[in-house]
Amino acid sequence: MRKTFLFAVILVLFVSVFAVAGDDVKIQSSGKPKIVQMVKPEYPADAKAAKITGAVVLKIEIQPDGSVKVLSMKGPDQLQAVASAAVSQWKYEPVLLNGKPVVAKAVVTVNFNLAKDEKKQ
Repeated sequence: MRKTFLFAVILVLFVSVFAVAGDDVKIQSSGKPKIVQMVKPEYPADAKAAKITGAVVLKIEIQPDGSVKVLSMKGPDQLQAVASAAVSQWKYEPVLLNGKPVVAKAVVTVNFNLAKDEKKQ
């Protein structure tokens, strides 16, 4: 029980890191688990045409094999599905506790922003 609590506290204390996923999509995730494969989300054409921007915040579980399970998400409805689909395909290095792979929780933020010239149109 104490090891689980300590592990949860360590995960909460991670700093944020940024990975650029293209000109109009930026990704922020919890820092310690290392991403080894990242699928970049495509900005949905209908959301772009409607000038919908914003952040989709996904709570995820990193499985012992490094795969991702999306637990919940918040953000613009038109952007959630594409963010979830991309993040679900990510692969992390397994998170280890006492040398054994364990399930770890993390938060990932996918930011969708329009280029300045697209905002004016």
